[in-house]
Amino acid sequence: MSLSFLGASALLKTALSKFAPEPIVRTYTVKMAEFEKAPNQYKILFVGSSHIHYHLMPDQFDSHARSQGFSFQSFNMGSPNLDRMETNALVKRIISSGPENLKYIFIEPRSFSSNFKNPDSLRAVYFHNHENTAFLLDYIVRSSLEFDEKFLRIKSAIQSFSINFFNIGDLHKGLTQGATNKLDVYSLGPQKNGFAEMKWYCRRVEGKEGKACLRKIQKFSKKLDEENDFYRSAQTEYNKSLRGTEPFSKYQIQSLVDLSNTLKEQGITAIFLNTPAVYGGNDQSIAFKLAYKRDTPPIHILDYNDPSQFPSLFQEDLWYDNTHLNQQGAQLLTQYIASDFLKKFSASLEE
Repeated sequence: MSLSFLGASALLKTALSKFAPEPIVRTYTVKMAEFEKAPNQYKILFVGSSHIHYHLMPDQFDSHARSQGFSFQSFNMGSPNLDRMETNALVKRIISSGPENLKYIFIEPRSFSSNFKNPDSLRAVYFHNHENTAFLLDYIVRSSLEFDEKFLRIKSAIQSFSINFFNIGDLHKGLTQGATNKLDVYSLGPQKNGFAEMKWYCRRVEGKEGKACLRKIQKFSKKLDEENDFYRSAQTEYNKSLRGTEPFSKYQIQSLVDLSNTLKEQGITAIFLNTPAVYGGNDQSIAFKLAYKRDTPPIHILDYNDPSQFPSLFQEDLWYDNTHLNQQGAQLLTQYIASDFLKKFSASLEE
């Protein structure tokens, strides 16, 4: 009876999904739909979290390339909080759409967070089909996480998968929430008010709120000044006090190599991209670089999260909040990336 029920649920869900539109999953659905309208139009894609979504400006990237004699179109496929499992699923879907001219995918090297704290959210359920869940469980089992943390993550993944598997209506009924509020698929970066403008605002707020506002900005400014020291003191393994994380073990690095090889088989080059970040965004970036130095895998990397090499990116007036650049900062970063990309891959672009 149990097997019959499982089979009937799977068949009914499959049948419904053939006729009903996909649910709206934040930026992911809107951008994927836009890309799939004309997949052969693009030569370069940017995939990752908000650090890609807000920081890469395809129009400017393409314009810089044209000024150097190269003509192509790029597309920003970034989506806030996109993690490693979702990145893997997104890249596979991109490949399945058969883009004939796609040659490069910039990928942010994220860890396997997988929304395990919100297993019943639409986004978690959407991504936890059998293939993605198996991919995630394989990582959890192989990871060096503590047993209780492994158990919680396995439980969360199975919960999301179960909702996905047994759902016969809600997930595939053509949700329209957010459909009328379409995002700019080319993502022109966050709002323009960086920390310099926020200081101006704070000084006009009276009382405790104004003082608290200024303290927050001053704390961030100090963090920017301390950034070089932070890098120098981070030459050991990842901060063990951050419980529940295991960023970039050898298995995680190998999974990036596997993804790179999968793309290579399709004639696509993967370029792993570290963008600037100060607080939380720094943790994964530093951990990835330490793991890379340890294992030196055969992958391409462009890294901009180092104030000693890119001091202009760590100026206070280029930041929107503590992990995201404002529009001016995004423009500067895009310029750096476009320039370095052309220097490194110009020969293959001319083929």
